[in-house]
Amino acid sequence: MDPPNSPDHSDEIKKALFAGNKIEAIKLYRGQFKVGLAEAKAAVEAMEGRIRGAPATGTPDSPDHTEAIREALFAGRKIMAIKLYREQCKGKVGLAEAKTAVEAMEDQLRRSSPGQFSQVQSKGCFSVFVVLVLLGFALWKALN
Repeated sequence: MDPPNSPDHSDEIKKALFAGNKIEAIKLYRGQFKVGLAEAKAAVEAMEGRIRGAPATGTPDSPDHTEAIREALFAGRKIMAIKLYREQCKGKVGLAEAKTAVEAMEDQLRRSSPGQFSQVQSKGCFSVFVVLVLLGFALWKALN
């Protein structure tokens, strides 16, 4: 999949935005990139912000903010990334919208930089459970 701002795919979307037809732009984006409605809406609004020369409503307004969100995602801390996104959008977005935007950012990062993500280690909960069951059984046998 080509990036959304590649000239091959975004000309039609930009034309729709310039014509004031955001819904058509979202439809075009969804058709070209095979993404969900929320992801397409977030991407088109970001594109609209770049076209108009200002950040789109509900997007972090500086590269430093975006970098902090990216670092949280790379570290496997999605909840922290969502919190940062909401803080940096200064209350312009709700939790669901922030979650959708951060997940879209995570999907894009996983495609472009998969090696940057930290490997999540298993906590070993099942092993602890098995040990506790065995200890309980041994204790029960010892008492009977």
